[in-house]
Amino acid sequence: RASRRWLARARAAAALPSVRGELDLRRDQAWQLDQEAGVADELSQDNGAGQVIRVRVAWELDRLIFDPNELRAARAAVDMAMAREQLLLRLTQLYFERIQLLAELAGDAPPADALSLEIRVREIEAVLYGLSGLRLRTRGRP
Repeated sequence: RASRRWLARARAAAALPSVRGELDLRRDQAWQLDQEAGVADELSQDNGAGQVIRVRVAWELDRLIFDPNELRAARAAVDMAMAREQLLLRLTQLYFERIQLLAELAGDAPPADALSLEIRVREIEAVLYGLSGLRLRTRGRP
C-alpha cells in the first residue's frame, strides 16, 4: 500500500546525505602607495582574483534510527484510512436509502409523493456515481 511505501521512503531518505555547494568568485583591485625618504614615490596597482569552490556533504545518522518524516507519513496513512472509512460509510448509507426509496416507489405511493421520491432516488444515484464511479440501474433490482 501507499502508506508502507511512504514509511519506507522516509527511512531510506535518511541514508542519503544532504549536499551543499558554493562557488565564490573574487576580484580584488587595490592601490598601494610606497613613500620612502630619498626614493621616488611609487604607486602600484594590485589586481588579484580568486575562485573558491566549497562542497559540503552531511549525513544525519540519527535519522537512520528515527526520522520525523516517518511520523508524518504514518499520520497521512491514518488520515487516508479514516477518509476511506468515512467515504465507505457514506456510500453505504446512500445505497440503502436508495433501496428504501425504490421500495416505496414500488408500493402504492401517491403521485405527488412518487415524484419527490423519484427525484430523491435520482439525486442519490448521482451522488453515488460521483463518489464511486458506478452507475446504478434506476428500475428493476436495486
